[in-house]
Amino acid sequence: MARGTYRQYDGVGENVNDAAEKAWCQVWADQKNQTLRRAFTRDYESTVPREYTKDGKDHCYLFIAVD
Repeated sequence: MARGTYRQYDGVGENVNDAAEKAWCQVWADQKNQTLRRAFTRDYESTVPREYTKDGKDHCYLFIAVD
């Protein structure tokens, strides 16, 4: 990951697509509420299927670059 300041989001869902959608919806809601000021330089996304998580749930981790 490139150096910088990032805000982390974690979406949990029925499958990895659902988890990703939930995580991105959190980002968009924070942008709309002006609690997130994105830098729009680099964002990172990592999805982890339930087979590889300790809680048995699908996860999507987002790291959003902020100003």
